[in-house]
Amino acid sequence: SSDVCSSDLGGETFDTLRILPGISGGKNVRGIYFVNSNLGFISGNSQYKIFKTTDGGNTWSQLPNLDATNYYDVFATDELNITACSDGGKIYKTTDGGASWNIGQLGTGQPLYDLEFVNDTLGYVCGGVGYFHVTTDGGFTWSSGANTPSSYTNYQVRVVNNEIYVAGDYTKLFKSTDNGNSWSTFNLPASTLYPGFSYCVNVVGSTIVAAGRYGNIYKSTDSGSNWTNLSQRYSDWGVSASIYVESTNGKIIATGHWSDFPGSIVYSNDGGNIWQVSPFVSGQTTSV
Repeated sequence: SSDVCSSDLGGETFDTLRILPGISGGKNVRGIYFVNSNLGFISGNSQYKIFKTTDGGNTWSQLPNLDATNYYDVFATDELNITACSDGGKIYKTTDGGASWNIGQLGTGQPLYDLEFVNDTLGYVCGGVGYFHVTTDGGFTWSSGANTPSSYTNYQVRVVNNEIYVAGDYTKLFKSTDNGNSWSTFNLPASTLYPGFSYCVNVVGSTIVAAGRYGNIYKSTDSGSNWTNLSQRYSDWGVSASIYVESTNGKIIATGHWSDFPGSIVYSNDGGNIWQVSPFVSGQTTSV
């Protein structure tokens, strides 16, 4: 999508802001991160690169001196210190708001799809062919961590209470309790109709929700011992690219792209038992 949308009603309705003028074709926002209610960043393809807002998303400006490539995710601690992951195993890091960039090559030629930082120094990145690495100096170097036991792409990493979760493989979710040095595997219940990648994961307490291709959404309320399939298959080509979980029995918002269906955001107010469709309409994949 070439737009940024905001909601004051828990994802049930959205206001849309067009950042780049013209039609949306070829302009894709891939990552979003807000430091606080005013300062935020988005990352995208070579037309977007990285944009910054200092007024809560009302206006945006593009950061300077970036290569024309895909920037899949972005993290920042303030206006000066910004980190982004990109194609070809590259990490872009600036400490002066984009006046200059340090480009780190992490020893893989695969795309790096997701960043997760737990503080200013400790962070994680995941990407193609099971790639996973750790930084302890705010993104300047990435030297520790073991790849997940999979040759598939890792699309998302989430950290909750010193537990690391990685989603991406067919019917599997990976968890580490030793800072990514070793991994245990959750086997998600394979859909008998349309199995697919688990593109995203969110964790609240003992509740884990993973979602992915063909509208498959999986939920566990006992830290992964047992799983329920909450599939929302509005078309055979539905994709859940991002998911938000408020609580075990509270709101869940799943975003993505459902072919031939007017809406790419679905939400539940009761933990996934009943789902509704946001009136938001997009021809592209969305994230939350």
